[in-house]
Amino acid sequence: EQINRQLQQAFMRTSTFLVCTLLAVALVEVTAKKKDRVKLCGGEWDCIVIETDSGVLRADELDLKTMNVERLNDRLPSWFGPPVDRRVYQYKGKTLDMDKTFKEQGVKLNSKVKCLDSEKMNDAEL
Repeated sequence: EQINRQLQQAFMRTSTFLVCTLLAVALVEVTAKKKDRVKLCGGEWDCIVIETDSGVLRADELDLKTMNVERLNDRLPSWFGPPVDRRVYQYKGKTLDMDKTFKEQGVKLNSKVKCLDSEKMNDAEL
């Protein structure tokens, strides 16, 4: 009976230790993601960073289920990057479709999207 009690106590200590370890790991992950978000987005909010040859803008308050290229163009200032009619967006090397939502195309919050000039892309292909 004493051995059973000792085994139960050892099991409880081990279980408590494992739970504490899992909580600590989860806390470290959350803290790391928060730091990454602050570094990328400039604060504790979600965003998508839009990069061009000439600059960078952060778009926040995005709903990836409804956001698409057309809506993004509407949100960005006309002076940013190439003229609106020549903008091509790429995410992880894949050109984004005008009509599909960002979510449908796999775009994630707290990531980077490149804004390219279609004329320069055509010139580079020649």
